[in-house]
Amino acid sequence: ELVGRNQRLQVFNRVLRHNVRNDMNVVFGRARQIQEVADGTVAEHGEQIAAVAADLVTVGRKARSAATVFGGEATTRRVALDDLVGEVATAVGEEYPEASIDTTGVGGRLRTNPETLRLVVRETIENAAAHAGVSPSVEIWTERADGETQITVADDGPGVPPADRDEIFEPG
Repeated sequence: ELVGRNQRLQVFNRVLRHNVRNDMNVVFGRARQIQEVADGTVAEHGEQIAAVAADLVTVGRKARSAATVFGGEATTRRVALDDLVGEVATAVGEEYPEASIDTTGVGGRLRTNPETLRLVVRETIENAAAHAGVSPSVEIWTERADGETQITVADDGPGVPPADRDEIFEPG
């Protein structure tokens, strides 16, 4: 019964992502057409619609990546934490060259699922680089204390709006 339920959820997830991606591509295309034939405020609205559509397509792609990582086998191995964080920070820095991204580490290895950790670290650093302003400053550091490891990402952006904090950070 559980296997059947999981299969149905996977199919539903694929169909939903497919439909959203296709519909957002139509919205994106129509918004670009509006921009081509309009000017002023209407063209600006077309530009905003196109940007939101592109963002939603990206969200769908990221959801697929997350589903692949989280739906796979939870294999763990020892990884060099600072190396993984540094590689991810470098990759994000190449995508956001206007961002200043600095890492400080404590060294050491961590037993974890490297694909899951890479995804979480990438999303966190990318979010900071994308939303912290025109020339963002992003700092990432790792710490070990009492047998626990903590990765902190800080930026000089405005932070999450107070009205959205409960929805984002409180368990649903």
